[in-house]
Amino acid sequence: MTRFVGDAKDVREGRKKLFPTTKDMKKNMEIYKRTGRHPALEGNRNSDSLPPLPERDMNRPHIFIDVQQGNDTLGRLVVEVFEDQAPLAARHLINRCREGTTDTLQLTSVHRLLPDMAMFFGTSRGYKGSGVRVRRYERLHHNHAGVVSLSGDGSEVAISLTKALSLDSGYQVVGRVHKGLEILEKINESAVDPDDLPLQRITITSCGLTDAQGTHESLEEAARREAQKKETPQEAAVRLQAESKRARDSVKDALQSGLSHTRTGGERAGSSVRQSASKRSMLADVLGDLSDDEDSADDSNS
Repeated sequence: MTRFVGDAKDVREGRKKLFPTTKDMKKNMEIYKRTGRHPALEGNRNSDSLPPLPERDMNRPHIFIDVQQGNDTLGRLVVEVFEDQAPLAARHLINRCREGTTDTLQLTSVHRLLPDMAMFFGTSRGYKGSGVRVRRYERLHHNHAGVVSLSGDGSEVAISLTKALSLDSGYQVVGRVHKGLEILEKINESAVDPDDLPLQRITITSCGLTDAQGTHESLEEAARREAQKKETPQEAAVRLQAESKRARDSVKDALQSGLSHTRTGGERAGSSVRQSASKRSMLADVLGDLSDDEDSADDSNS
C-alpha cells in the first residue's frame, strides 16, 4: 500500500521550508490561542522594521541574464550585484556568468517556480562548486520582487517574485534586478506541475558581464553569441553564394591588375627601344656630318 506523506515536497527532500505547511499553521494557531500572539503576524510586523536594500549604485558590477520560455524570448534581466555588501557571494555569482566556466548559468533552466514567491535555477550537471560555502550577510533581505540570491553551496540562484522573507534563512541576497521586472511578472503567471516545475520550460539562454544599462557585452560574449546564431539552409545558401561571388570578383581583379602591369611594362620597354633607336639615329647623323666636314677640310688642304 502506498503511504501518503502529508509533508511538503521541500520537507520530504530535506530542504529548508520556504512557506508554512499545514502543520505549521495549526501549530501557530495553537500558540495564538494560548498566548494571544500569532507567530506569522509577529513575523510580518517585524519585517516592516527590516533595513531596505542598499541604494542604487551604477558603479557596482552588473550581469545580464537572457530568458526564454518555450520558443519565445522573454528578454533580458540586468542585475546589480552587491559586491560591496556580500563580496564572496557576489564574486561567486559573477564567476558563474563568465565566459568559459564549467559552472555557467547558461542553458540551465528554472527547476522550481513558486508563484508569488520565487523562481529557482542554476543547477547543472557541470556544477562542481569547488567546496564553495556562501557566507551569510544577515543585513540583506528579500524585501521585494527582483531580489537575487544564492543557496548555501552556490549551486542554485533564486529571484524573488514578490516580498519573500522566508528565503532569508536559506539564501544569501547578492543583488537585485535593475531592468526586466516585467519579465518576472510574466514568469510569475506561468503554470506549474505538482512538483513546482513550470509546464513550459524556462531557460537561461545566455549570461555575462554588462554595464548598468545591459547594453554592453565583452568581445568574447559577442563573438560567442554570433557563432551560436542559428542559420537556416536558405540563409546558408545565400551566404555561400555571396562569399563565392566575392572570391570570383577578387580573382578577376587580381588578373586584371596583373595584365595591366604586364601591358604597362611592355609599353615602357617598347618606348625605351624606340627612344634608344632615335638617339642612335641622331648620333649617326651628327657623326656623319662631322665626317663629311673633315673630308672637305682634307681636300682643300691638299
